[in-house]
This record gives sequence, structure tokens and C-alpha cells, in this order.
Amino acid sequence: MRYSHERKEIVIMENSTGNTEVQYLMSQIAALEQLLEVYEKTALEQADKLYGELSERKRVEESLRKSEARLANAQRIAHIGNWEWDIGKNRLWWSDETYRIFGLIRQKFTATYEAFLDSVHPGDREHVKKSVSESLDEKKPHSIDFRIILPDGSIRFVHGQGEAPFDNTGKFVQMNGTVQDITERKKAEDALREFSNFNQTLISSLPFGLDIVDEEGNILYVNKKYETILGKKVIGEKCWNIYRDNKKKCDNCFLKEGVRAGKTETIESEGILGGKVFQITHVGLIYKGKKAVLEIFNDITGLKQTEEELQLRHKELLRYYEELEIQKGNVEEKNNELEKARKLADEASRAKGEFLANMSHEIRTPMNGIIGMTDLLLDTELTQEQHDYAVSVRNCANSLLSIINDILDFSKIESGKLEIENIDFDLCIVVEGTIDFLVIGAEKKGLEFSCFIDPEVPSLLRGDPGRLRQVLINLANNAIKFTNDGDVAISITLDKETDSQVTLRFAVRDTGIGIPSDRMGRLFQSFSQLDSSTTRMYGGTGLGLAISKQLTVMMGGQIGVESEEGKGSTFWFTIILEKQPSVRQRTPYEPGIIENIHVLVVDDNQTNRHIFRAYLESWRCRVDEAASANEAMKKLHAAIHDGNPFQIALLDRCMPEVDGESLCREIKADPQLKDLILAILTSVGMRGDAEYFKRLGFAAYLLKPIKQSQLFESLRIITGATASAGKDASVQIVTRYSLSEDHKRSLRILVAEDNIINQKIVMRILEKKFGYEADVVTNGKEAIESLERLDYNLVLMDCQMPELDGYEATRIIRNENSSVRNHNIPIIAMTANAMNGDREKCLESGMNDYVTKPVSMQLLADAIKRNLHDGIERSSSTS
Repeated sequence: MRYSHERKEIVIMENSTGNTEVQYLMSQIAALEQLLEVYEKTALEQADKLYGELSERKRVEESLRKSEARLANAQRIAHIGNWEWDIGKNRLWWSDETYRIFGLIRQKFTATYEAFLDSVHPGDREHVKKSVSESLDEKKPHSIDFRIILPDGSIRFVHGQGEAPFDNTGKFVQMNGTVQDITERKKAEDALREFSNFNQTLISSLPFGLDIVDEEGNILYVNKKYETILGKKVIGEKCWNIYRDNKKKCDNCFLKEGVRAGKTETIESEGILGGKVFQITHVGLIYKGKKAVLEIFNDITGLKQTEEELQLRHKELLRYYEELEIQKGNVEEKNNELEKARKLADEASRAKGEFLANMSHEIRTPMNGIIGMTDLLLDTELTQEQHDYAVSVRNCANSLLSIINDILDFSKIESGKLEIENIDFDLCIVVEGTIDFLVIGAEKKGLEFSCFIDPEVPSLLRGDPGRLRQVLINLANNAIKFTNDGDVAISITLDKETDSQVTLRFAVRDTGIGIPSDRMGRLFQSFSQLDSSTTRMYGGTGLGLAISKQLTVMMGGQIGVESEEGKGSTFWFTIILEKQPSVRQRTPYEPGIIENIHVLVVDDNQTNRHIFRAYLESWRCRVDEAASANEAMKKLHAAIHDGNPFQIALLDRCMPEVDGESLCREIKADPQLKDLILAILTSVGMRGDAEYFKRLGFAAYLLKPIKQSQLFESLRIITGATASAGKDASVQIVTRYSLSEDHKRSLRILVAEDNIINQKIVMRILEKKFGYEADVVTNGKEAIESLERLDYNLVLMDCQMPELDGYEATRIIRNENSSVRNHNIPIIAMTANAMNGDREKCLESGMNDYVTKPVSMQLLADAIKRNLHDGIERSSSTS
């Protein structure tokens, strides 16, 4: 039979068992139906529960997102970020605000502990590492303030704190913490601290006493001046017991009237205030939350005394007035006498000026012969005794000429006849020419002598180069005179600069005997030296520094000295000079071939190394220094190892342990260094040294102090195609003489001089000393005839000559209608006249420059350089 139940269909086969099987099947079906109902009910309940849980989860997630947003917003407002550090994996997790504080981008930051430390300021890095390490070691939280560096280079202050929970084994898994930007707080704290310090300093430095008293009369605060007045500490005592003779509280005490401002009273007490009179001003204020009074004690004892004195003075003045009225009648008579005295003084001054002019000419002319002929004599073959006699004559003549010059200069200053010129000149030529003169004295005493002109100092200036040179020589000669060993260094730096002017600072430093502090005030006084023993030992008139001071002031500057007895001195002066017109300004040195060359300076003297570095870097060279041969070899090899070898080495000849010559041999013996170009620097030169150093392998041989121009030209030559003498034996070694000899041979000078002795002297100087070619004539007429026939580069013109003097001859040369070949030829006056107006007279006639007799080789060389644009000083800038 077929049985159907809902969706199920069961077929029951009848057999012998019959109803038993049917009943069994029916019971199974009923059990299945019951189980199905239970399953369906359970499934519906589980579905309802799951739906509820999903809804709750979404609500919790939404709430969490809002909480996180509120937390992030709160962190941003408070500048507080949080972080987690997985110690085992060394991974950091930072909140958004943490990234903002550090100025970093999440995607570009490798979140590790080391990366975090890279953002910490180097000065605080070890402090942070130590704090974190102690926190882990001691299992305690850490809290620390430190600085961080943002990617843009700015610095921020942060406060960081963290704690590392540990498991039951005592191991740390991670560390959690926060970081807060406290930069603004730090600034506020610093400002508050600074303001508090300022207030404290201000109150402590007030020149009057000050206290604060409460309404009961208790003294709450006093400043130092108050305690100084009373001589004891008084905080906590009653004010009326301190400065009112121990009286009880006054009935009319201002404290009873309430706290009010502006009340002033005067107290005078013998015992307590030491007889002084004080004016006390009372000002109401709030002090530590309570009403109080500020009392200001102003000592008016002096005013009281002054008042009494003024009254006495008034009486005296009345008496003096009566006496003046009596004397008034004599004033006219005195004025007449003074007028007569003034006229006599003017006449005396004029006569003195004429006398000085005549004396200058009469003395200088024979002195020129004495000094010049002595120099010529010293160039001849003499016995040792004769040579010593001639040297003594020359030294005495030079000393006498120096004294005459000082006296004449001082007389000009005293009579108001000395004037400062304003002409164009080249500072480098003037200073380096001066150095040639000074270095002789330094060499004789075995002193290290150096000169540094800051590359920032303009070279083409306008002022009085002669007076500038005079001051510099005075100070440098003193430094050499009073220094027995060590060094003398001159430096010229830029003090101030405008579009039209510069203020230069000249300093002369020595390691000499120094000056006692109690005698420094007398240094710049006329006819003054430290003491009579100084004059006996070192000589001198005592006028040099006094004249230098006057000249410095006249050139718009100042002069001074810094010294310590036994430790040397530094004399300095400043002057104001005009710049030459901008169209004439030039760059002194264009690096050209030497730009970017790698140079090693080897010298044990720090001052020399500083000078060379400044010059070389101004020419855009790459520079390194070594203070010894050992250090030099290390740096030479290190440069090769780094692929950046040195191309030139400047070696000092005299160094301790290993000198420049030995270092040269060591370098040339090294296969890696044998092609290095070398230049030797020495303070003392002897005949034959150049050839000797050429054989050693040096490309240049230069004498100290090295002039900036000589150093530049030497480097330019030895870095050229002919490089170094060490590579080619036929190549000439570069010396200071070889730099300008070829140029000098191409120049020709005409000398116009009627005095036979002076002719010999000048011609000897020009041809034998300087290397120029020259012709000589005896008067102005012959000079014009020579200039009509031949081309000359310069004329040395005596002013007083027969037939036609130098002034008239110059006017004819400058006349465009005359027959001379070059109307613009430079003309330098040579005259024994050295008084006020002589230079102006020469320049007005058309001359370009002026040197006085006796002719100084150095002054003559400077004048020739200025007017011929001679030597490497000018040519180097256009090379």
C-alpha cells in the first residue's frame, strides 16, 4: 500500500509481519518530525541571536570609530601622540599626531627604534637611549624632555614617556607611551625665566634701597642696597624699629591711613642711619596676595650738602662778580696786548716754517750723498774692517735721517703745517713694499715675520699712502726692536665698508718684552719711552708713537695697544680711506688655472698656515694643513687613497724634527708622490739656494714673508705646462726675482739730475738694485731733448736744476704743442724739499708722484711700481 505524509511519500509492503512494521515506521516518522521542528526552532533562534550580535558589533565599531576620532582630535589639540614598540620585532606604531609632531609621513618612515633615534637631536640622543635602557633594566616607567630635528631642519622640544609591561617570565614584549610637543611651553618657560632674571638683576642693581612692608609694619622683602645701607638683615622686623630710632609705631604712620601711593617723607637719624638723610617714597601694591607698601630709600645727603655748598657759592659768586666788574676795565688793554702777541706768533710761525724748509733742503741734500755713496761703497770690494766702517757710517746716517724726519714731522704738526694728502694708490703695493723694507731687520734678529692682507680688503683706494706707510713702519720697527725671539706679524682687515669708504684695521703683533700696565698711558706722548734704560738699550727719540697717533687721527682713525709684560704686544690703528671710483675697481686676482687645485700647506707656525689658507681659499683652491712632516705624509697618502690627491704642497723649510728639505726627499722617494709639485718656503735665503732646491725637486723657492702677489704668480706658473723643476732639469725654478725680471728689462727710465753724486746713486739703484735700464741727463732742457728722440716709460725729475728746472720742464712735456713723443709719460719728482706745499707744487706742474731726498730705495721702488704698473702686482690680474 502507498502512504503519503505532507512532502514525504512512503510505500509499505504488506507481508507476514503486517502491522508491526507499519507501526515501527510510523514511530520513526513521528520522531523525525519532532526533531525537524526542534531544529527549525533552534535555527531561527540562532539566526535571531546572530543578527542581534551583528547589529551590536556594528554599533560598537561605529562607537569605536567615533572614540578614535575624538582621541585623535584631542591628541592634535594637545599635541600629544601615542606609540607602541614591539621590542622583539623592533617595530614601531605611531599615531597620526606622533607623525605630525615629528614632521614625518607614515608611508615614507621606516618605523624602527633606530629610525626614531635618527630624529632625536644629536645632543640628546644618548640621554634618550639611557632613559629607555634604564626603564627596561629597572622595570619602571620613564619620563624625559628632549629635542627632535624635523626634516626641514627646525628643532622642536618634546616630552616623552613610556612603560614596558612584562609577562610572568619577567620578559618585555613591547613598550607603550606618549610624546607631547612642548616647544611653546619651553619658549614660555625660557621667556619667564629670562624675565624673572631680568627683574632680579634690575632690582639688585638699583642704586637706592628698597623694601616691602605689610599693613602691620613687618618687613617682608629688601634688596641688596637696603641691607648695605643698614649693614644687617632685617626681614621680619618692624619697620619703625629699624629706621625710626626704636620708637613705637608713630601715631601718624602711613600704615594707619591705609595703603596709598605717592606719599613722601624725609628721615634724618644720627644713630641708625649713620647721620645720612633719606627721602622715602611709599607706593601701595599687592605682595603675595596681601596689601603692602613699597618703600624706596633715596639717599639725599649729598643733595643736602650740595644745597648748603651752593648757598656758600652764591655768596662767593657775588663777591667774584664785584671783583670782575673791577677787572672789566682792564680787558680792552689785555686784548690789545694779545693781538700784538698773536701777530708776533704768526710772524714767528712763518719764520719757523721758512727755517724748517731751508733746513730740510740743506740737510737732506748732503745726507743723500752720504747714504747713497755709502751704499755704492758697500757694493765694491772692501776689507772686512773697511766694510764694517762703511756699514757703521750707513747705519749712523740712517739713524740721523730718521731723527731729522721725526723732528721735522713733529715741528710740522706743532705748527699746523702738516697736511694729509688724498691721492689714488694701490694698498697691496704700498704694504708689500713696506714689508720688503721691514723684513731686513727681522731677518737680522732671526724673527719669524709675516704679513696678512685679508682678501676682502679693497686694494684701489684714495688717501695718503706715504703717511700710512710711515705709521706702519713705526709700529713694525718698534715690534722688531723690542722682540728678541719669536715672531712679528702684521694683519690688515676690513673694519667697516660703505659704497664710498672703507675703515681698515692694521695690527702689529709681537712676542717681545711687552709693556707694564702702569706705563702704557705714556706711550703716545711726545719724547716719551718706557724709561731711560729703554732709550739707552734700544735708542730712539720717543717721537715715533706720538707722530703715529697724530697721523692716525688726521686720517680719521684711532690708535691703541694691548700688551702684557713679558708676553708681547699688539699695536693697532684704524684709518678711513676713500674707494677709487667704481669704474676703476678690479678683482685683484682671477684664479684661472689655479682654481680648484688641491693644495697642502705644511708649516709648524699657525699664523703662517692661517695666512696661506685665507689667500688660497680666496682663489677658490681646495686647502688642507699640516703642522709637521709626519702629519703631511699621512694626509698625502690619505688623499691618494680617497681618490683626491694633492697637486701642490707648500713646505716650510724650518720645522722641528723633520724639516722641509728632508720631507721633500721623502716625498720624491715615494712612487705614489714623486710627481707632486713642491714649493719651499724659507725665512732666510742665501746665494745658491735656488739652484740647490731645484736639484732637490722643488718647482718654486719663495722667501717669507710671502707676498700675496708672489704666491699667486708662483702657483700660476708651476701649475702651467712647465709644471715643476723636478720634472725637467732645464726648467727654471720660480723665485721672487724671476717673477719680475723679464718685465723690468722691457722698461726704460730717464733720470734728470744735475748733482753728479746723486746721478751715480740713482743710476746704481735703478740698474744694479732694481734691474731697470736708465739714461741720465743733467737738466730739464736735456730731458726734453731726450724725450723728443726716444721712447721712455718713466722720468725721474729733479726739481732744482740749472737752465731749466723740473717744474718748467714738466709743463713743456705736458704741453700738447711740444715735440716730445709721449705727453702723458709718468713723471716722478725727486727733491730735497719736504715741507708743506712741496708735493702740491710738483703735482700742479703736471708731475705724477713725489719722492724726497735722500732717496730711499723702498720709497723709490714703490713710486715706480705705482706709476709703471710694474711687476706681478699688476700683471697677475690680467694673466
